[in-house]
Amino acid sequence: MSRRLTFLKYNVVFARSGLPAGLPRIYDQALRLLRLDPDDWHQLDNFCAVHIVLDEHESPIAVLLAQHNHHRTYLIGCDLPLPADERLIFAAAQRSNELYPDRGETSPQRHRTIPWARYLEYLLSGKQEPWFTADDIVYGRAAGGKEIDYELAFLEPCDPFYTSRCMLGQYRPFFGLEIGRNGPPGADYYALPELLPLGALLKASYLRDNDDDDIQAVRAAIDRQRRLFNAALLMRHGARTLSRDLLPHETRCPSPQLSAGRICSSPV
Repeated sequence: MSRRLTFLKYNVVFARSGLPAGLPRIYDQALRLLRLDPDDWHQLDNFCAVHIVLDEHESPIAVLLAQHNHHRTYLIGCDLPLPADERLIFAAAQRSNELYPDRGETSPQRHRTIPWARYLEYLLSGKQEPWFTADDIVYGRAAGGKEIDYELAFLEPCDPFYTSRCMLGQYRPFFGLEIGRNGPPGADYYALPELLPLGALLKASYLRDNDDDDIQAVRAAIDRQRRLFNAALLMRHGARTLSRDLLPHETRCPSPQLSAGRICSSPV
């Protein structure tokens, strides 16, 4: 079954980006001894993005969140809670700025992070751990996070903010090594080419923590040793699970009218 969907993308921009706040202490201290600042890893963070997905009736049915070098799909009203004022709430992780759903938790939440999508099995299950790991630490409103005010601004699609192929920040060398300490390219370069159609990204990113079927699909699609990533397999799996879950979701979860969301930052 095909669907006609509309994607509204909101980029949340930060002047700088740090490493996850849950970085193991030994890594944090080692970086500081080398005069590398985990709080200010590179200039500009323009990949923090929320995609609101509308159905054929312009009602929101899903959210696609950018988190580090991967995305996650959530069904609105089921995977994400809906406040009484129908404004979706997201919380920005300490230091790394990555966005996560705020489900009203009263304590800070830790989320596994991965440097590349080929480590998705670890993200979902905690198994097959990469050699370098860290957790994002997220404070929602009920856990002490502070709601921030913002203004929406529209940029033309051809603006360099989106289309620049060069890095949009100053390069910070480390003994001549390229270690990701310059600013990112334009915000259009946020996924592998085969996942750039947003419908494909929506399907491939519909993965749930500790779900056996999703974990098996990730194992089939990713060969870490050979660094192979079969996006087509993940898209086919996601298409099946979305088709299975979306119809019951629309039946039991009334779609709200779309309004501006909220973003919370971690306490200072």
